[in-house]
Amino acid sequence: DVGIAEQNAILLASGLALGMALAASPTILAGYLVCACLAGSAAADRDQFVLPDILTLAACLLSLAFRPFAPCASRLQLLGAGVGLYVLGIAFAWAMCAWRGRAAFGQGDVKLIAGLGMILPAGLIGPAILAGAVSALARACLPARRSGQAIALGLHLVLGSAVALGAAAAFPSLVGR
Repeated sequence: DVGIAEQNAILLASGLALGMALAASPTILAGYLVCACLAGSAAADRDQFVLPDILTLAACLLSLAFRPFAPCASRLQLLGAGVGLYVLGIAFAWAMCAWRGRAAFGQGDVKLIAGLGMILPAGLIGPAILAGAVSALARACLPARRSGQAIALGLHLVLGSAVALGAAAAFPSLVGR
């Protein structure tokens, strides 16, 4: 449970970050809002095993409009990446359901992966998904995890995206910038 002091600190930090983004440019503001949507999605997935469509959709629309993380990509390229990843995600979800007999990979995860195709530069989509999968696998192997306990994959995909974006910012030569 978060106390009043922590809530005020979070509000103050969020307000400062939003003010800095507004002062800089609309693209930076869009990037901030995309990150906020992804953080909200990750928190909802962690707590309720649900990825809210409204947050995923908002992140996708902001990314298509302003391209904060993929400025060199055209909107058509980003949309194509999203549609392609959606189709692959549906096929993977179907295969997982056939293999596991239940929804082990939900529609929210499919939509989030498709959304990452519209948010991230093409060279970071694979590393982001791989980093998310490694994170989820590490979580599955922890001794504190109960057998049969579900894993919030969306949370790990968002973490993987943050790692991939951070690595690209720290080491631009890795992604050809």
